[in-house]
Amino acid sequence: ESERQRGAWLESASRHVAAVRAAHLNERERQMNVLIKLQTSLHTVTHEYIRALHELKAGNVDLAMEGQVASRLSFVRLREKFREEGRRRRWLREEELIFFRTDVRRLADDSALQ
Repeated sequence: ESERQRGAWLESASRHVAAVRAAHLNERERQMNVLIKLQTSLHTVTHEYIRALHELKAGNVDLAMEGQVASRLSFVRLREKFREEGRRRRWLREEELIFFRTDVRRLADDSALQ
């Protein structure tokens, strides 16, 4: 009876491990896509800021000021999004480490029981 319970527990644990690993892979892919979008947005905002500087040099002060204010606000929003992604990446890394240590400990305990 105890062998059957142990086998059921091991099967349940392996399904859980597979599900968590799949979730981690999905999160990594999501993060990669978000970072690509953020980098593209940063490139675009930088060009808008440079264009505003050129407008200022050309004497279009009102247009240049609007462009600078808009691009600075965009920089602030992008910075916050980069920070949030950094927090998510750190959280995922810590979760993966805890999960890995737990999985190794479980395997070591299981092999010690045999």
